[in-house]
Amino acid sequence: AQKSVNVLTNAVLAVPLQELVDFEEEARKLAEKKERLLSEIERCERLLNNPGFVNKAPADKVELERAKLEDYRRQLGEVRKLLADYRDQR
Repeated sequence: AQKSVNVLTNAVLAVPLQELVDFEEEARKLAEKKERLLSEIERCERLLNNPGFVNKAPADKVELERAKLEDYRRQLGEVRKLLADYRDQR
C-alpha cells in the first residue's frame, strides 16, 4: 500500500494514501487529460504536416507548434505512467 511518510523532529508520521486519495477519481481525471492531450497532439501533427502552414506561417509560429507538440507528448508520457501506477494500486 502506498503511503506518505514525513519525518518530524521527534516522530515519523506515515499516512496510508488510500484513505486520503480517491484513486478511481484521479484515474478518471487522468484519462480525461490523456484524451485532451491526444487531441492536441493530433491537431499539432495535422498542422505541422500541412505544407501550406509550414511554408507560409511565420517561423516563430511553426516553432511554437513544434514546441507545443513536444510538450504534449512529454505530458502524455507522464499521464500514461501515472495511469499505469494507479492501475497497479487496484
